[in-house]
Amino acid sequence: MGLTLPFICRIAALTLLLPGFAVLRASAQTVPPLASASTASDPRLAAAELLIGRALFLRGFYGASELSYDASGHVQGAPPRMDWTLTGFDLQAVTQPKADVLLLNGIRVAIRYNPDAHTFDRHPLKGEAVHIQIAEAETVQALKTTLAAIFSTGIDPALQRSTPEFWRHYFEPSLAWSKDAASPDSLLDTPVLGVGGKLPPNVSAPVPDSQPRPDYTSAARQDRVQGTVVLRVVVGVDGSPHRITIVRPLGYGLDAKAAEALSHWHFRPGMQDGKSVAVEMTVNQEFSLATPMK
Repeated sequence: MGLTLPFICRIAALTLLLPGFAVLRASAQTVPPLASASTASDPRLAAAELLIGRALFLRGFYGASELSYDASGHVQGAPPRMDWTLTGFDLQAVTQPKADVLLLNGIRVAIRYNPDAHTFDRHPLKGEAVHIQIAEAETVQALKTTLAAIFSTGIDPALQRSTPEFWRHYFEPSLAWSKDAASPDSLLDTPVLGVGGKLPPNVSAPVPDSQPRPDYTSAARQDRVQGTVVLRVVVGVDGSPHRITIVRPLGYGLDAKAAEALSHWHFRPGMQDGKSVAVEMTVNQEFSLATPMK
């Protein structure tokens, strides 16, 4: 599956620009928003209600069901984080319990990749209510700035940059690798071979000799998500994995689980003329509910 030409896909009210080819679309399971009581007397409340029906993600990738933000859009406390594919949010109603507070009520949404349509589909999670309290800004424009700091509408570039490196390279394959990921001696002893899937005929491919299995996420298990995450990895001359990136995702947090498990694999390194060499290769991580997992 190549990641080549960027394009803009407009679907209903969603406008998304991705450096790869995956776009976001609403799932058929999307729950209609609850009726909301906007009032002409408070334009800030009406401004917040404009987010109802939008493809929202929490920029901080927070997994808590109760979140509180100040008027600048900074989260209060230290809520747990999770993979971005589990931090979608469907806003259903906005209320104003106090004069200086807005309460955004909605449900958590998981993202699942559709390999046939090359899209990320949104799947509301049953029973996953999320309540977000925001200290109300003084003006409508200030509130819009606050909301933009809290939410990404679609998979925008800022959200992409805040994901782990294996996701950033999925969205932008030409991105340079960080110094930490590129510096190990085991990776730099020889040029990386097999880039683009073309291994020279005199080079043997790495062979895994230790393959820890990935965990399932609870949301994926509950919705019975199964499939394959395809990853790319450079196996160094010592057999250790480097530069892991996602080639074909699955969603529901399973891609992060696959990348984490692969980071603990060990290989018999590729060989060329009797010497170990660094080799790029693809790895399939299978997720099946029929196979016992952690």
